[in-house]
Amino acid sequence: MEKLRDTKKTVLRIAQALKNQEKIALFADDDTDGIVSAVMMFEILQKLGFRKLKIYLAERGSRGHIGLTKNDVLKFKSKNIKLIITLDCGTDDEKDIVLAKKLGIDTIVVDHHLINLRNPKALTFLNPQQIRGSSPLKHFSTAGLVYKLAGALSKYFNKDLAPSSFLDLVAISTIFDRSKIKGGNKLFVDKGKKVLSQTKRIGLKELAKKNTDLEILGRKLNVAPALSLDLLLTVKDKNSAQKLVNKIDRLFHLKNKQIQKSFQSIQETLKFSGKQEFIFIGDKTWPNNIIGCLALKLLKKYQKPIFVYTKIGKYYIGSARAPQKYNLVKIMKKCSPLLLNFGGHAQAAGFTLEPSCLNKFEICLRNVFNK
Repeated sequence: MEKLRDTKKTVLRIAQALKNQEKIALFADDDTDGIVSAVMMFEILQKLGFRKLKIYLAERGSRGHIGLTKNDVLKFKSKNIKLIITLDCGTDDEKDIVLAKKLGIDTIVVDHHLINLRNPKALTFLNPQQIRGSSPLKHFSTAGLVYKLAGALSKYFNKDLAPSSFLDLVAISTIFDRSKIKGGNKLFVDKGKKVLSQTKRIGLKELAKKNTDLEILGRKLNVAPALSLDLLLTVKDKNSAQKLVNKIDRLFHLKNKQIQKSFQSIQETLKFSGKQEFIFIGDKTWPNNIIGCLALKLLKKYQKPIFVYTKIGKYYIGSARAPQKYNLVKIMKKCSPLLLNFGGHAQAAGFTLEPSCLNKFEICLRNVFNK
């Protein structure tokens, strides 16, 4: 299988950071793929000898943005951080990566989302979407990309970083991110199930006690990002793990109730026309962490592109899902002047916009779909 572009340059920059014992910020999306990617990267760097590491999660709900912000960069500068590694985000964070560089901070982007910018400004850019033509790597989750990077680091440092020990996490992220289960991803899932059955991660073992289904585990890890990080990374005893799992399970069941209640409400109010090409619906009271699930449930029922939104702070934040024949990122790109940011995958994406642009965005989408 081909290598990710910038792999060698990334390895050399990490080697430089190790030599100088630089402070590193692991900046990850706060979904399951971002969380497990951060855990993997943290443990890999620790095995190499890094001690000045910290994970930061992108708080998408409170900021109207998934990725780096100016405040993040300034915070990292104040902490004397010399290297940022973004995980499952960062692809389109051009201005903030440029700011980091001006402040003496290099950025390594490890991400698999579709690329909106032609010339990413990161020091190294590990994103398979820049590969021309077809490639199995394009279907990898970010955790899958970190697994590949672990192999390259093992070879360079001549040190066994045991990448296979992460396959349970890679498998969970692959299923959660709805990646195509073929080729390398099928191997990840098949081998990951075996690793999960023998996992030495006390937290993950406790989480999987009642149900080993990879999709359920991914959804549970997605409920409370900070708790999930603790569960996977810091828990050393069964007692602590059980307490965290109980909290996560309670939040998981609460979230499912919220999703079902909102979905039923939609069914009662949604006037759907068979000729309508897409569904655009939202409610200011919906929690941000359920709109992706609502979009997916609507997609399964109607088999149309779905755009679901809520309001967080002063912004409207949305989640979109679509059948295979659509590319949501390309569709939203045609309405990009109305959006503060957007991105993701062809069939699963997100967007943020000002209140004044909400109706205009729906009209723009209608024009795009009716062409």
